[in-house]
Amino acid sequence: MKHISQVTAHCKEKVELFQFQSVRLIGKWVRDYCGTNLPIDNDTLKTLSSLPNVIPDSFVGWVGDYQPDETAIYIFGVFAPVGTPCPEGYVFKDISAELSSDVIAKGAYGENGCEPIVEKIADLGYESPYCGIESYGWWEGELYLKGEKHDAYSVLMPVRKIGRTLV
Repeated sequence: MKHISQVTAHCKEKVELFQFQSVRLIGKWVRDYCGTNLPIDNDTLKTLSSLPNVIPDSFVGWVGDYQPDETAIYIFGVFAPVGTPCPEGYVFKDISAELSSDVIAKGAYGENGCEPIVEKIADLGYESPYCGIESYGWWEGELYLKGEKHDAYSVLMPVRKIGRTLV
């Protein structure tokens, strides 16, 4: 299985699995729990591009910290190595591979949302909280890779072997 740093644009298959590592998400709040969108400007893109990035030439639109009322937070940023200093005016969130998953799936978000990804994950012997299993640090990320069309972005989501429990 390839390492998360080897993610590239345009999967050969509809879904690829990668070995995930703990990361520090560094970015800007772009949407709050109520769904209010906040702007991303060129200075933000420049700052984020200057940070070390576990997935080269990428940005992540991370959605997580889901609440019982089905609200969540959205952070636009990069997956930096753990311990990377956070620039002033930015936020960070450490994402533990041990608490979410040590395997991550990348698939193309399409007309039917993430459902085709979830189906393919199951065919590979994995499952995701997206398909109704209990939450184990669930999150998903819109992955924006250099060279990938913006109207067909990729999605990252933690997965685990079917029947495996974490923590």
